[in-house]
Amino acid sequence: MNDLLKVQAQEIATIIEQKRKAADPFITTGLISQATGKELADSFIDLTVNESKFLSMIRTHRTNKPAGDITKLTVSGYVLRGATENSSATETRRPTTTAVTYATKKLVAAIDISGEVGEDNIEGQGGRDTIMNSMLANIANSWETLAIEGDESVSGGTDYAALISANDGFNALATLANGSHIINAAGGKASYALLTKMLRQMPTKYRDKTRLRFFVSADSYQDLVDEQAARVTQDADAVRASGLLNTRLGVPIVEIPLWPQDLAITGTASLGTFILLCDPQNLINVIQRDIRIEWQRQSRKDIDEGTVFMRNDFVIENYDAVVKATNVSIDTAASYYA
Repeated sequence: MNDLLKVQAQEIATIIEQKRKAADPFITTGLISQATGKELADSFIDLTVNESKFLSMIRTHRTNKPAGDITKLTVSGYVLRGATENSSATETRRPTTTAVTYATKKLVAAIDISGEVGEDNIEGQGGRDTIMNSMLANIANSWETLAIEGDESVSGGTDYAALISANDGFNALATLANGSHIINAAGGKASYALLTKMLRQMPTKYRDKTRLRFFVSADSYQDLVDEQAARVTQDADAVRASGLLNTRLGVPIVEIPLWPQDLAITGTASLGTFILLCDPQNLINVIQRDIRIEWQRQSRKDIDEGTVFMRNDFVIENYDAVVKATNVSIDTAASYYA
C-alpha cells in the first residue's frame, strides 16, 4: 500500500474510532454512507480500487441507486458527404441511445477483534489502524477476485464459494451467448499464435491498439516470456534479461496476479486459465455509494465487531468488443497453442 493509500486508510479508521467513542458505550457504530459524507464513501472506494491492479484499470461507475442504466450515445453510418453550394443539407444523422443495465448485489465483510488483541498488540492503539489497513487490503483482493471469477451458479460452503457466488464477474459475463468472441485453446499453453488469433477475432472497428489490453494470469505471462526468450533474436535476449514482455502486435500484455489458474479445462482433468482481450474501459465496476463501515462493542464477549457492507455489480458495455480464450493450459508439459 503506497503512502497516499495509507493516509486514506488511517483517515477512515480515525473517523470510525471517533464515532465509536462518541456513541453509546454499549452499542457503538461508525457509519460511512452518502448520508454522512459522499467524500468519505468515495475515499473508501478509491482506497480499495487503487489497491487492486485489475480494478484500477477498468472503469468505476459510482451510483446512489441500487439499479439503473448506464446510457450510451452513438452516431452510426457515414456522417460526411459532399456539399452543394447554396444548398441546405437534407441528409442528417441522429445519435442513437442504448443503455447497459446494472443491479447491485449486497456484500459483507466482518472481523472480530478480541480484547486481548486490542490490548496486547505491540502497536497499542495504532493496532486498530493496522487491522483496518489489512481488512481494506483484503476487501480489495476479494473484490478483484469477484470481478474476475464471480459466478452466481457456484455453490458450496467454502469461503471461496461464498465470495464468487455473490455476483457474476467478467469471465462469466464474456460468453458467446452474450455476444463476445470465444476461442477455445483446447488445452494449449498461452502463445503468441493464440494472442494473434484473438486480435484477429476482434472486429476491426474496435482494434484501437492504444486502448486494447491482453489480460493474462501469472503462469500464462511466464509461458509467453519463455516462448519469446527461446527465439534467437535480439528481442529474445532482452526478454531473457528483463523477464518482461513487449507488446503483441502493438497491444500490451498485462499480468494480473489474482487472475485464476485453477479453472477446469473442458474434457480433461487438468486445470488452466483464460485470457481476455478488450479495452479495460469496456469493463465496468458499478459501486453504490451507500457503504457502511461499523464497529459494535460486545462487552460480555470482550470483542469489537467490525463490519463492512457494500453493494456493487459488474457489467460489460459492449460484448462485441471482447475476445476471450478459454481452456488455456498452465501445465509446463503442455504444448504451446499453435
